[in-house]
Amino acid sequence: MAGQGEGKIIFMTPPKYPSVDRNQQEVIDALRCAGYLVTDIHTLGKGRPDLLVSKYRNLYLVEVKTRDGKLTEDEREFIKDGWPVIIAYSGQDAIDKLHEAQELRMEIGY
Repeated sequence: MAGQGEGKIIFMTPPKYPSVDRNQQEVIDALRCAGYLVTDIHTLGKGRPDLLVSKYRNLYLVEVKTRDGKLTEDEREFIKDGWPVIIAYSGQDAIDKLHEAQELRMEIGY
């Protein structure tokens, strides 16, 4: 049945991306000022963390939350699946937790 559907206009809804916590840019800026490479990956959705962070050839997954922010069910499942995610509430909190993670890696020789 050639020709069926021709001339129809199909409207596509833009994809709905996960929301961004209001302090996310502050966390990104603080990490970059501290020498970290930061890539925003929050649009991956489905519980995946907000940021991919790197320093000294190590990669870290960082979930940004406001002080009163709570993990979503998808985020809890992602972490429960075994992904090592750092939950950061501010730029300084992210730096401190990443520093702790780096020290731990050095202690265990990883």
